[in-house]
Amino acid sequence: MLYLRAAAVYGVCGKPDKAIAQLRHSAETGLPNHRAFENDPHLRPLREHPHFIALMSELRRNYALLQREFGMTGSNLSS
Repeated sequence: MLYLRAAAVYGVCGKPDKAIAQLRHSAETGLPNHRAFENDPHLRPLREHPHFIALMSELRRNYALLQREFGMTGSNLSS
């Protein structure tokens, strides 16, 4: 959660590269929640950044793979 908050601060301060690096670290260390990242109002300035878009695509793809791997659907697997 610390990395997500750091990303939010960097995002609000206009430092997208640092923000996205923190988001990636957050995802790699246990919070790969693309929905939380996409809906966080503090991360709004990053939404059109190509690296943010790529990271969200990667996280959505990994989420879909996990759903298929464990035979779960969105109704019984929260992100």
